[in-house]
Amino acid sequence: MRTVNPELQSRRRAEIISAAEGCFLKRGFHQTSMQNIAAASGLSMGLLYRYFANKEAIIDAVAQRDQEASLAAIAALPVQGEVVTPWVTLLIEGADMASSPDYAAVSSEILAEANRSPKIREKLQASEAALELAIINKLAAQQKSGAVDLSDSVKSTAQSLMLLFDGLTMRKLVTPPEQHMSIQKGFDRMVRGLLSHGDD
Repeated sequence: MRTVNPELQSRRRAEIISAAEGCFLKRGFHQTSMQNIAAASGLSMGLLYRYFANKEAIIDAVAQRDQEASLAAIAALPVQGEVVTPWVTLLIEGADMASSPDYAAVSSEILAEANRSPKIREKLQASEAALELAIINKLAAQQKSGAVDLSDSVKSTAQSLMLLFDGLTMRKLVTPPEQHMSIQKGFDRMVRGLLSHGDD
């Protein structure tokens, strides 16, 4: 009886996801078939279906991968001491990745498909809710330690940070690189204003 190799399974899933993203980038989500993904992965259709039942399952895996990375980054933020700069750095680095051409193109394909598929939309909404909750919990811990001084509720502040992040990502997408530093300075001021209310 063949034993399961978790490391091989994890690596193969990652390879399939990467190949699928390449197909989405080249053809668009709607025009990409499971056959295209199997060919790009170098796998048979039968083996591909052992890992993912359909394209929606692959999208779910992409969202889960990105969510896990975001949650891990938020969890790693300090609770005490100087915490505002780490927030600014995390959000700017995240916006850099999210506004990169390939990442943004694949994200746009997924968002477009979410408008057609209630299941995908629900998955994305659940992912955003989990991210918001992680930010709320981290801010609450930082507030309790006295590391931040919020002018609004923890939940409202978390939502504002997410809105600022989305705005920064969009500005980076639509403005020339030479303007990014100026945009980031404004972003820095707004985040510090949210998290450092009452500071001189």
